[in-house]
Amino acid sequence: MKIIFYIFVLCLLTSHNSLFSQINIDIDSYLHQYKGDSLFQKQRFNDAITEYNKALEGNIISKKDILFYKAYCYAYLKIDSLAKSTMLDAFNKGFRYYFHNELENNWFLESMKNDLNFHSGYNKIVYLNHIFLKSNAEPKFPELRDSIQALVKLDQKHRTIGVRNDSLWKVQKIIDKQSQKFIEKTIKKFDGIPHYKDIGYDAIHGMLLIAAHSDNQNFLKLVIKNIETSINNGNTIDYNDYAILVDKYYLTYNNSQIFGTQVQLDGNNQEIKLKPLNGESSRYIKQLRFALGLPSLQQYLDDMKLINNVKINTDD
Repeated sequence: MKIIFYIFVLCLLTSHNSLFSQINIDIDSYLHQYKGDSLFQKQRFNDAITEYNKALEGNIISKKDILFYKAYCYAYLKIDSLAKSTMLDAFNKGFRYYFHNELENNWFLESMKNDLNFHSGYNKIVYLNHIFLKSNAEPKFPELRDSIQALVKLDQKHRTIGVRNDSLWKVQKIIDKQSQKFIEKTIKKFDGIPHYKDIGYDAIHGMLLIAAHSDNQNFLKLVIKNIETSINNGNTIDYNDYAILVDKYYLTYNNSQIFGTQVQLDGNNQEIKLKPLNGESSRYIKQLRFALGLPSLQQYLDDMKLINNVKINTDD
């Protein structure tokens, strides 16, 4: 009987660990990315490549961006073959560059114009924004896009006022649960986050906005895992949405966050307070936010102050 009991307990613990295992955020790799960017700015290109290579070995979502800047390093070092192959690798992983003025004045890309073997690659950058916007405007599933956008309106219906009104907040939470069920069904139907060509970029953002208002750990984990897979497969997803979802997940897991996206109003709704940071990430919050292209923590809190018209307090 004891053996049977121990087996039962072991199975229970294994199931529990599988169900509630943490999302793996590879902080070290993001720090290598940050170091690489810093070295790049100092024109220490060989050292930057070393740091970028270390970052690429880890489990992070910004690999296509790292490849892009690694290609720049090779270009500055006049290692043309590696510059081209690395840049194409960034394209293949879904890198998109949106700023045409910067493109037109960029010496690296301008130099590529003269290389017939890489001409198609240059054109791919220049016109990718047009392709992206066209795909975003004409999704494959416009009805699904419209349904998600309608849910986003409901998601925001009572959220600002509801924080200060218990009755409205209860209504909002009912809406949230129904909307989150729809998002979960959509992810399962598409076997992941739909591609921006399927529903458009705004609808993807809408899906993740709705998901971020969940406190269900398993649901958050489902969304985050599918975001990571989707980004690595070349989909276009805002890193800010990813950071928000990771922080919501970690707050449900151990009452701390990684990227510093979650704030709260105090009891009298008079000031903004940053929710607790994970011990390790609190030491490197500047680098982690920079690696994902997020504004500085102070700028973010200033934005929250403007939105909520309250004071700021960064104390834990």
